[in-house]
Amino acid sequence: MKRKILQVPVIVGKGSEQFFVEKDVKISPPSPPIFKIEEIEKKVVVTDAQVIPGKVIFNAYIWKNVIYKTVED
Repeated sequence: MKRKILQVPVIVGKGSEQFFVEKDVKISPPSPPIFKIEEIEKKVVVTDAQVIPGKVIFNAYIWKNVIYKTVED
């Protein structure tokens, strides 16, 4: 009987997680008060990731652009 060796991918881990990041943003004076937030553009950039059994560790940064109207607009 002839045997074959098969290579198959192994799933080290599976799942998802969400987390909440809260940050106060100060608008420099002499800017008028914010009246309405029109849009928030966001982008997450992962710069490095390591997979170890039971964990995924990554470094990333979040880029945000907040478009808003002021009381004077």
